[in-house]
Amino acid sequence: MKKLLLSILFTGALLTSKAQAVDTTTVQEKPTPSYFKHGLGFTGEYSLGYGLSYRHNLTKRFGMQGVFGFDSGKFINADKYYYNASYGLAFLYAIHRGHRMTYYAYQSNKLIRGKSRFNHNQYLTGVGFMAEIRVQDRIAVGLMTDVLYDVKWDRIDFSIIGMSFLYNF
Repeated sequence: MKKLLLSILFTGALLTSKAQAVDTTTVQEKPTPSYFKHGLGFTGEYSLGYGLSYRHNLTKRFGMQGVFGFDSGKFINADKYYYNASYGLAFLYAIHRGHRMTYYAYQSNKLIRGKSRFNHNQYLTGVGFMAEIRVQDRIAVGLMTDVLYDVKWDRIDFSIIGMSFLYNF
């Protein structure tokens, strides 16, 4: 009986000393999520020009990004102006999500409507790769490259100049 009473007291002393050792004065911060549902930002790309982008992440792995771009300039003849209005839709797949870095593979569709002395519409479809780094908790910068197929001219374009600045919420 004495051994049973000593073992109960010893176990009770261990349990109460462990409970007293827990520090309740520290407040833990909420961890930053590895992804946000929405992103709004600016984009600049060789095939689309510069414009606005919106991203909606459906899950941690899958998302969509829409882009409206506008590019203006002059032909060699200084009297003639032209503009391109472009629309893009990309379906994203997150290959790897790290603390600050995310890698995406994506399929993109782009429509470029132009008005110049040569009116033209151009439809591009392709696949690409994007690396995005989060510079702050809600601000990210992405660099992308893609291989595009031009449906109208039956040729392949390669775009390496693409970047986006996103504010995630």
